[in-house]
This record gives sequence, C-alpha cells and structure tokens, in this order.
Amino acid sequence: VSMIAKSMNIKVWLSGVGGDELFGGYPSFQKINQMKNISSLLQKIQPQKFPKFLAREISHNSILLRSSFMGIAGNPYLRAHQALRSIQSPFSVTKILKNICIPDNKLINQLDKKYLKNIHIENLDRFQICSIMESNIYMSSQLLRDIDNYSMAHSIEIRSPFLDHNLFESVFYLDKKFKQMKGRNKPLLVDALESPLPSR
Repeated sequence: VSMIAKSMNIKVWLSGVGGDELFGGYPSFQKINQMKNISSLLQKIQPQKFPKFLAREISHNSILLRSSFMGIAGNPYLRAHQALRSIQSPFSVTKILKNICIPDNKLINQLDKKYLKNIHIENLDRFQICSIMESNIYMSSQLLRDIDNYSMAHSIEIRSPFLDHNLFESVFYLDKKFKQMKGRNKPLLVDALESPLPSR
C-alpha cells in the first residue's frame, strides 16, 4: 500500500474504520444476545468462586477460560462480549495486570470500565450496546492506533468519514431493525449507495 501511495503521490486516504462498529459488520452483533443469555444463566446458577477456581485448573484452555468468565458477576452483555472478542481470556489479562500494579480486588472492575467507560446502557438495545463495546475496545485500542502508526510512518493522512460525530450519533440511535436484517451484512450502509456494489 505504501509503495502504491508513493508512486501515485497520494497524500490522503479514506478509511472505512468505524463502519463495522456502527453498522454491525462483526459476527459479535449476531451472537451477543445468545451469549448474553448464557452469561445470565451462568451468573445465576454458578458459584461465584467457581470461575476463578476453574481458571487455575484449565489455564491452558483459552476457550473454556473465556466461557467460564461469563459466570463472573457483572453486566451479561459485557461478559458475553468479553468472551466473544477477547483473544486472551480476561483471566489471563487480569493476571498480567495483577503482576504489574493493580490490586486483585479491583482487576475485573478496572477491566469492565474499559469496555463501557461509565456509559449507562439500560435504555440501549443490544445492537447499540455491541457498538459501544466494539468502539471502545477494538476500534479505539487497536484499529485507530494501528492506522495512526502506519499512516504517519509513510507520511499519509488518513480520513475516517464514518467517525464523523454527527453521522455516528445519528446512525447509533437508530433502532436495530434498520441495521440488522437476516441474511444481510450492514444492510443500512449497503442500501445507502445509489448503485449496486460489485460482486468483488
């Protein structure tokens, strides 16, 4: 990409970052409600000390670790998203943080705040909740950082139109029925184009 940009003397590129977070392009948007229900059930029937005990016994199994974390007391949507999207188990993350500087009793609470950042989600639908968590974690912590690092390394300025605050706010508060349709990916964004997209 950098070679193409230099050969064409391109200084500014448009980025699609924010599109998946806003219009629901990730599989998490389809799976989060089912996972939320599992988390709610686990939190009701599972002793609260059991996930931590299990984490010590199966520290080598990332899938089981992420699944067991859904039984930790907390917002079920939050626990579902952590299980769906974390490469490492949250138990592994908290273990690293504990070794650095954060007291054990505050680890999970501190981790939770990164996902929701004190946003009240009681009046939001599941699509909006997923948008918030995808934006606060994957987009803010990784995508925007990577885009900034690599674009500046090649003297390219990146513009991200989907992150315009007026657009983001307007689309965010639309009901999920406009943004999620069975068998279609990002239908609201696709339908906004005047002509059909090419097959490739």
